[in-house]
Parts: sequence; C-alpha cells; structure tokens
Amino acid sequence: DDEFLKAVETGSALLYNCMFDNSEDIRGLREEALYSSEYKLWKNFALEHYKKYSVLYNELRGKTIVRNYEVTENVMATEFENGTKVYVNYNYEDVIAEGVVVKARSFSNIKGGEKQ
Repeated sequence: DDEFLKAVETGSALLYNCMFDNSEDIRGLREEALYSSEYKLWKNFALEHYKKYSVLYNELRGKTIVRNYEVTENVMATEFENGTKVYVNYNYEDVIAEGVVVKARSFSNIKGGEKQ
C-alpha cells in the first residue's frame, strides 16, 4: 500500500507486473524473484487501487507538481498546476490535514478549494 499511496502523492500511473502461468514454473530460474506474481493473486488488489484512484489520476495525468510538503508526521500534501491538492495519509489512524479529513492509509483531494 505504501507504493500505491506514493503514486497518489506524486500523481503517478499505477503499474502492476503479473504473469498468467503458474509461478511455480519459474523456481530456480533468473525470474524467480517474480514468484507469487500470478495475476489471480493480485487482480482484485490491483482493481481496487485502480477504482480508488482512476478519477483523480485522470485529473493529474501530465500535470506538474507545484509544491509537495509534509503537513504533519507521515501526512503529505501535493499541489498540482491545475489547482488540485492531494493529501496522503501514511499513518494507521485518521488525521485532519489543513481542515481536510484524511482516512488512515488513504488520501483526500480538493480542487479549487472544494473537496472531491
């Protein structure tokens, strides 16, 4: 989840590398680091992240980061050139960041002063 939250914080695209075949077939090969990368194991996880992030990502794609800073411990804020501001909470408890409620291990965003 840290990698997912970092992608949201930076407006980055999500990318998951998986394989179709049984990953047991690669034991002892150079690609052994991909063990447990069968798409069946990760499909729901990846889909959940895409659903959470897709609308926001479409607003951020190709936009320049104007400012990125730590609001409070483990809570980051990123301002983008289109006026969108994203708050990412890496903590395991909810926080209020600059008046915006950010759920634990999640994110909130505002655009032009309005919460999305």
